Amino acid sequence: MSYRPTRNIERSIYDFFTLYLIDGDSNHTPWNGLSIVASQADAYLKSAPVLCIQMGITNYANVQVGNSQYERTITVILDLYANSEGQQMDLKDAIIDLLAMGIPYYEYEGDNIVSNSLKGNMNVKIVRDEPLNKNVDKASLDKMDRYRQRITFTLKTGVAEG
Repeated sequence: MSYRPTRNIERSIYDFFTLYLIDGDSNHTPWNGLSIVASQADAYLKSAPVLCIQMGITNYANVQVGNSQYERTITVILDLYANSEGQQMDLKDAIIDLLAMGIPYYEYEGDNIVSNSLKGNMNVKIVRDEPLNKNVDKASLDKMDRYRQRITFTLKTGVAEG
């Protein structure tokens, strides 16, 4: 059974970061030991470094006045858990560099991409990053929370729906 758009978007984002940050390619060195998860609870079950991908608020806007089709603008929240301040900064920069490429949008059936299903490129519009727990004594925090970074961005699918 084919996924609905929200699951396709989430899975496209997950696969994008897996491809470049875990598998690597000729231009991107894989990050050793990095895990990618979809919930905060799962992040705390892993050892750092961990990238947690969560879907936030989604807005729907009409493509044209008088037309019932709409396009989504999705807010995505990435929580990064690192082992050190240096790793936190380096991985954050690598993620932001990847976002500049845009994220391919695929349709999925279960764990498989539907053949010839590239529906376009999701364009990243606004990126905001903030270190969490920056001015807190690191020794007082749980090991996973010592070097955390949150990257929030919005993206558009470029696909008219409805």
